[in-house]
Amino acid sequence: MLEDQVLSSGRLLIVGDFNFPMQDVAHPDVIRMQDLLDTFALKQHVTEATHINGGLLDLVMSRECDELISGSPLQSPFSDHNAILSELHIRKPPLPRNITFSRNWKRINMDTLLMDLEKSPLFVSPSTEITAFLTQLNDCINNVVDKHAPIRKKCTVIRPYTPWFNGDIANAKKEKRKAESTWRRTRSEVSRQIFCEKKNKVVHLIKKAKIEYYNNSLTECSDQKQIFQILNKLLHKAHCSALPTHTLKEEISSVFRAFFDTKIQTLRTDIDKRGIEQNIGAPQSKPQVQCKFTKFTPLTMAEVKKLVIASPTKSCSLDPLPTWLLKEHIDFFLPPITTLVNMSLTMGIVPQDMKVAHVSPLLKKSTLDCEKLKNYRPVSNLSFLSKLIERAVDKQLSKYMDENELHAATQSAYRPNHSTETCLLKINNDLLQAMDRKNATMLVLLDLSAAFDTIDHDLLLKEINQH
Repeated sequence: MLEDQVLSSGRLLIVGDFNFPMQDVAHPDVIRMQDLLDTFALKQHVTEATHINGGLLDLVMSRECDELISGSPLQSPFSDHNAILSELHIRKPPLPRNITFSRNWKRINMDTLLMDLEKSPLFVSPSTEITAFLTQLNDCINNVVDKHAPIRKKCTVIRPYTPWFNGDIANAKKEKRKAESTWRRTRSEVSRQIFCEKKNKVVHLIKKAKIEYYNNSLTECSDQKQIFQILNKLLHKAHCSALPTHTLKEEISSVFRAFFDTKIQTLRTDIDKRGIEQNIGAPQSKPQVQCKFTKFTPLTMAEVKKLVIASPTKSCSLDPLPTWLLKEHIDFFLPPITTLVNMSLTMGIVPQDMKVAHVSPLLKKSTLDCEKLKNYRPVSNLSFLSKLIERAVDKQLSKYMDENELHAATQSAYRPNHSTETCLLKINNDLLQAMDRKNATMLVLLDLSAAFDTIDHDLLLKEINQH
């Protein structure tokens, strides 16, 4: 084991209680230890007895060529062993840096940008075909944005998260460093006491500032989500974005894509096979409903604006503009957005570019092994306009199903005023009623793997056609 450590890169420091008297040069263990030190060119720095009974048992060793340690004086004992104080010649490691590519949206002159967009083909000669119109919209906005806010490389230092740090703490730390410098220069008892007082003052101010900051933050929380976000920061439960070990991003991307594709194909094949073996076909025919949904209704600009404002302010890397900026100037962008939404609704087409998503693999739980691909789930982030068309479609379909009472009575998901809470209330009520009737109850819970990804589209269309 020692050989492996000595041959490793970097500086080497070995400390510990070796439980034999190093001062006894005739001791067999001391002879073997000295042979090891000579063989691997190691130096033992402690020269005085470290045990209260006189034995040199505690050792500090490093490579002779490292010049890592200067002196190992002994301090008063904490137990039956003396404390060894060594000065290590190690530089403070630099703070990690993060390289990002971004645009400086805050410094854009929006009046000039909007004037340039008005002169672009998007407003002067818009296309009448939906795929070409979407390409025109993205290209025109990207070209103008590249002119006014080009993508720049930025290197930032990742510093510890200290939102509670204030001016009083900064001034107290300056006074502490000044007092420490004076004590190290004079080594007087008075300067040491002053230094200790300044140090205790910094500790007290930091503790007070942390308590005030987290008390105020928790008091201002409006929901449980914000409370748990603050508690996670307080308990250092940072968001885990770990990935399996890899050298190139392209390599790990291909590995994840192949894994998720294979997983869905395997599940889909197994479902089809089980369906054939158990003679499971299309769902049984149901009585045809009297109502019929034949087409989507084009939206007015006021309706589209309402959908945009009500949408979460989330952006995707595929968006030509961040959502917050789009909302600030929604009146300018409303005509082309409305045109795109209505083209999709009336033609019944979603352009292929809108089906492209930014997929991020996330660990299902932070405690799982990040080297196993099965512990990840893919999270897709679609463009804002794609989600906007989804909301326009969902609004009309939901209205149709509500008016004609086509929802299942016990459906709690994807319905207004329904959630897991209403589902649990229904189950709890059924259980209590069964207990009142002296009946035995059994609850079966199913967790379908990749449920949405393995839906049979043919069966789904047949089911929808009956409604």
